[in-house]
Amino acid sequence: MRRTLVLVGLALILSIVAGCQQSQSGTTSSGAQGGAATKVVVGLNADIRNFDPVNTLDNTTDRVDTHVYDHLFTRDHDMKVVPQLAESAKSLDDLNWEIKLRKGVKFSNGEPFNAESVKATLDYLAKKENNAARKIRIDAVKSTTVVDDYTVKVTTEKPFPSLLEGFTEIYMAPAKVLKEQGPQAMTEKPIGTGPYKLQEWKREQSITLVRNDDYWGPKPQIAAVEFRIIPDVSSRVSALLAGEVQLIPDVPPQSMDQVNKSSTADTRTVAGRRVIFVGINTLLPGPLQDARVRQALNYAVDVDKIIRTVMEGNAKRMAGPLPAINQHLDSNLKPYSYDPAKAKALLQEAGYKGEPMTLHTPSGRYLKDKEAAEAIADQLTQAGINVKVQVDEWGSLLDLVKANKIDGIYFFGRSDTSLDGSMLKDWFRTGSTWVTYSDKNVDAAIEAALPTVDPEKRRQAYYQAQALVQQQAPWIFLWSQNDIYGASKKLDWKPKGDEQFNLERATLK
Repeated sequence: MRRTLVLVGLALILSIVAGCQQSQSGTTSSGAQGGAATKVVVGLNADIRNFDPVNTLDNTTDRVDTHVYDHLFTRDHDMKVVPQLAESAKSLDDLNWEIKLRKGVKFSNGEPFNAESVKATLDYLAKKENNAARKIRIDAVKSTTVVDDYTVKVTTEKPFPSLLEGFTEIYMAPAKVLKEQGPQAMTEKPIGTGPYKLQEWKREQSITLVRNDDYWGPKPQIAAVEFRIIPDVSSRVSALLAGEVQLIPDVPPQSMDQVNKSSTADTRTVAGRRVIFVGINTLLPGPLQDARVRQALNYAVDVDKIIRTVMEGNAKRMAGPLPAINQHLDSNLKPYSYDPAKAKALLQEAGYKGEPMTLHTPSGRYLKDKEAAEAIADQLTQAGINVKVQVDEWGSLLDLVKANKIDGIYFFGRSDTSLDGSMLKDWFRTGSTWVTYSDKNVDAAIEAALPTVDPEKRRQAYYQAQALVQQQAPWIFLWSQNDIYGASKKLDWKPKGDEQFNLERATLK
């Protein structure tokens, strides 16, 4: 078996410091450090859950937390995996990895970052009773051994080719705090190695971060970042146009012209890795446990029409569970056709008696989420499905889905963090966080693919898993969205496809 080998040399490390981080911004502006103090205000769609670096897994929270914490590896603007707190990594054999760490890094409480920090973080995640949400990203890790102060050996239970991709989602925590106080000590008082530190958190109002002057990398030129909670998307757009905020996510397509024709702001778009779908809770008794009913839901929705009308073309349809940018997407997989007659026939065959179901949706969390959910509900109704739309507060919706207590179906999104078929385990494997579906055949197909190291065999294994998931229809498969940001013309900042703001290299004129 060909051994996977990843070596990251000194030249690449230098490019990360000098290039990758600078890629968050294009040119220097008058907002540079040493000049007048600057602050950027970001209009955020919802408040964060907390600052817990290991037990919280939510993209809205990450948009703030990623300014405070660092990973061993991260992604550059081309979405390639590159070192952050690590300097290099190599596979010693199919089960063991050696990781060299960056020296001279300190947490915001003064504690040094070293091999003990990595071991404490990964040991916490590996401990089953901790039930840490982020464990899912590296759940094949068995143990971590300190080789010396700046070298660790990571051992996996089975071959784990996507380990480094998983590390891009794992924040490093201080060993002393994690061992003596637990991650709850950082829930409201984060202790990270990132470019910013928390100054103030007013729940459901704002979060203010200030520059970490002891940051190991180039110091942020923006002295402070305020994340202002503005749940209503039209209010966020208005705040941007009025100059009250300098950056917002999820500009609605119908507002793009208004923003671009203004004298204060413009839109900045990037192809995203987020998949949008209607999740189906098959874990509660009812008609949704029948695959024929779930298939009927897919035949009943005219996805292309909703992309064309509601989304105004700002999305790319998915045939199955993976987006177009995933390296293991089966391009031969064909999407469900729009066929209301077939949907009705399947419902009749399954014995559906018009049992009511609720389509839960957030409002303002995803691009045109409420509007798209209403269009989907209308099409389902036309196919004879008794459905109503219910708008839920984002945090409440997360809690319901995570606890497998959500009734019916729900408009939702997941970020394809690995850009590898291994994401199927996070989305469909029994017992994974956010999964409201269980099927032993799907589990077996995913488990067979995960440890496969040979590239072609791995690809084929994921093709088989995708086809089975599509046939079982645990989602109504919708689209991967374009990420549309609105930004002040004074803000020198460029988005990338991971939905993070990455303001440490931005400048303000």
